[in-house]
Amino acid sequence: MFRTADYEQATTELRALARKLGLIPYLSRMRALANRLRGTAQYEAKFERAILDEVRPGDVVWDVGANVGLYTTQLSSAVGAHGRVIAFEPSPACFATLQRAAAHHPNVTLIQSALSDQPGQASLSVSDDPTTGSLFAAPGAHTVQVPVAVGDELIAQGRAPLPAVLKIDVEGFEEEVLRGLSRTLADARCRAVLCEVHFGILDARGQRQAPTRIAAQLREHGFSTRWVDASHLAATRA
Repeated sequence: MFRTADYEQATTELRALARKLGLIPYLSRMRALANRLRGTAQYEAKFERAILDEVRPGDVVWDVGANVGLYTTQLSSAVGAHGRVIAFEPSPACFATLQRAAAHHPNVTLIQSALSDQPGQASLSVSDDPTTGSLFAAPGAHTVQVPVAVGDELIAQGRAPLPAVLKIDVEGFEEEVLRGLSRTLADARCRAVLCEVHFGILDARGQRQAPTRIAAQLREHGFSTRWVDASHLAATRA
C-alpha cells in the first residue's frame, strides 16, 4: 500500500512524462492486453476488496459512476436488508443495463445523473461500447446530454441519504464530485471514500495536479489516504 503524498506527485509527473514521450498509447494497449489475459475482474480485485472491507451491514453506500452495476449488486448484498445503495449513472445505455441488474435488489435506489460541484446539464461522450463514457469529450466525439446534480444538495433536499461509504469512478471528474460533497466529507458519519483516479483524462483536461489535490482534500476532511494500487485511492476515517 502506498501512503505518502509524494506518491501522488511522483505518479502524476511520471504519467505526464510518458504522455509527452508518446508512450501512453503503448502502455494503454499493454494494460488492455494484460487485463484480457488475466481478466478485468482480477485487475479490479484489490479495489473491490478495499471497498467491501469498509462496508458494514446496515450502511448507506453511494455507487457514483455505477456503470452497469458490477459493484452495485455486490454492495447491495454487503449492506444487507437494512442497508441502502444509491447508484448514480448518467449514461442512458448503462442505466438501462443497471436497471436490469438491480431489479431484484430492493435496497438499491437508482439515480440517472452525473454528480459534480454545479447542477445542470453536461455532454457525455459515448462510443460504440455502450458501457463506456466520460464527461470529457474530445473534439468530434459523439455526445448525449445528461443531468448533473450536486451530492450535498441531494442530501439537503432529502433525495438521498448521507453515505457512510462512497465508491467513485467517474472518468476524470473525481475532483468535481468531491467538491460537490464537501459537507458530506466533513460529516463524521461518512467514514470511507474509495475512488478510481483517472490520471490520463485529468492530464488531458489540463488538471495534471488533480490527483494530489484530491488526496489533500480528503486528508483535510480528516481522512487517512492510501493507494490501493496505481489508480485507486482509499480514504478512511479512524
